[in-house]
Amino acid sequence: MSRHQVIALLLWLAYPSICLSFATFFLFVSIFIACFWSDNSVVNIITILGCVAFLSNGVLTLYVYNVVGRQPVDDQKNLPPASC
Repeated sequence: MSRHQVIALLLWLAYPSICLSFATFFLFVSIFIACFWSDNSVVNIITILGCVAFLSNGVLTLYVYNVVGRQPVDDQKNLPPASC
C-alpha cells in the first residue's frame, strides 16, 4: 500500500475527530482573540503560551507527515571493509 493510500485511509477513519478538531480550533481562536485584548497581563501570557503550543504542534505534525513512512536510504555498496 502506498504512502498516500495509507494517509487517505487514516484521514477517512479519523473524519469525526478531524471535524471536532476544526470546531475546537475555531473555538480556541475566538478565545485567543478575546484574551489578546484583555488588560490582564497574566491572561495575555497564558494566551501567548497557548499560541506557541498550537504552532509547535503544527510544526511537529508537518515534520511527522514529511518524515514518517519514507524508506531509509540503505547504501551498503559504499561502506569501507571492516578490519578485524
